[in-house]
Amino acid sequence: MIRIVYVAVEEVVEETREEKTYRNWMNSMGVSPYVNYLYGDLTNGCIIFQLYDIIRPGMVNWKRVVTKFSKLKGMMDQIQNCNYAVELGKQLRFSLVGIQGKDIYDSNQTLTLALVWQLMRAYTLTILAHCTQSGDTLATDKEIIAWANKKLAESQKKASIRGFQDPVISNARVVLDLIDAIKPGTINYELVKTEFKHTFPYLITSRKKSDPLYVLVGYHQMSVALPV
Repeated sequence: MIRIVYVAVEEVVEETREEKTYRNWMNSMGVSPYVNYLYGDLTNGCIIFQLYDIIRPGMVNWKRVVTKFSKLKGMMDQIQNCNYAVELGKQLRFSLVGIQGKDIYDSNQTLTLALVWQLMRAYTLTILAHCTQSGDTLATDKEIIAWANKKLAESQKKASIRGFQDPVISNARVVLDLIDAIKPGTINYELVKTEFKHTFPYLITSRKKSDPLYVLVGYHQMSVALPV
């Protein structure tokens, strides 16, 4: 008799570049537990609260956060957490139209990404607020551009930018100049090519040495138009 054995094969979901960027950013912030899967690991809201606390220390009312989940109330507590996470996002003026805590709990990819990219953006603007001396408020695009051009000028770089849609950013050369202005000697200009496809890998390696570079690389790292 021939026995036929059926083996269930787990579907392998490939992580996109955007998802990997967000996940690596979260882990670089020191969140716990480690984020292995962007959507499934955010469903109880606890990682999101840690990120809010990093972006704006003290804004999270931890008495409202449930960290231990029982079998009886676990689902409701997690949804409640996610509702509070959306509420905090609105306090930071995130655009969260149509997004509810249940969407985060359900691992809705589109709506989860909508929240996550604004978290990363808020963190970037918080860092730039310190650089531009904006105080406790998030830095504006105008202040960021002024800060970047001031850094470039102080380091006697010839480049400057008019805004985040400026085509001069597309080959990454001005971003490398900004890195070198922030930390002189970081860039080996002998390795810099004129074409973006050659310059970009070196840009990614160099950016790790200077956090403010996020303002120019943004969350879509290969895009010509870099939104911040």
